[in-house]
Amino acid sequence: MKKILSLMICLLLSLTIYGKDYPNYKGFINDYANILDSQTENQLETWSKELQQKTTAEIGILTVDSLDGEDIESYANNVFRKWGIGNKEKNNGILFVVSKGDRKVRIEVGYGLEGVINDGKAGDILDNYVVPYYRDNNFGEGTVEGYKAIYSEIAKEYNIESEVSPKQLAQKQTEEKSGGGSNIFFFLIVGIIIIIMNIIFPNSRGGRGGGSSWGGGSSGGSSFGGGSSGGGGSSRGF
Repeated sequence: MKKILSLMICLLLSLTIYGKDYPNYKGFINDYANILDSQTENQLETWSKELQQKTTAEIGILTVDSLDGEDIESYANNVFRKWGIGNKEKNNGILFVVSKGDRKVRIEVGYGLEGVINDGKAGDILDNYVVPYYRDNNFGEGTVEGYKAIYSEIAKEYNIESEVSPKQLAQKQTEEKSGGGSNIFFFLIVGIIIIIMNIIFPNSRGGRGGGSSWGGGSSGGSSFGGGSSGGGGSSRGF
């Protein structure tokens, strides 16, 4: 009974945020929180374009000042589906979301890459390459090193040569990870809600494979391929 009640609450919350106005993408790299300098942003954009051309896989970055009260898991999933990151057939996209004001970060993984960057791997990347920098308010370097770590895993999966690799592991965190069971339950609920939403609103925005029609587009020509995510990935606070 409690699980059913929890599901209903989550569904109501999902309906509430369904019409929320999320950022449109400008390219692969969308630094709305201004944590990257222009040279770094251009370099990451170039790497993402090259990765897309070589593998069809796509890495998107979104930095914002605030999540406007939404939890980062649902925020990232909704943006991922809005933008349609990854190839439409392969769903091989990754979204790296940072909320500077909320001090939250998440790696959202498309269906097709969940075997490459599972929840544990995504968490390790955040713990080792991202969070240590963010805790020192070094957002630029943390974002770049996290991106490089993601890129390296995808490059290995597609067996392509790449000079993009992160520095040696930042100081590992000694804190115990907790809440694994609750995270599994949360993602199960999110998955059920997504299925229900697609049944209720079959022609509405956010459906599987509908990413590019949402918006945004880019004056620079970068365009995501219409992939989808089922809620896989990991989040951290810092």
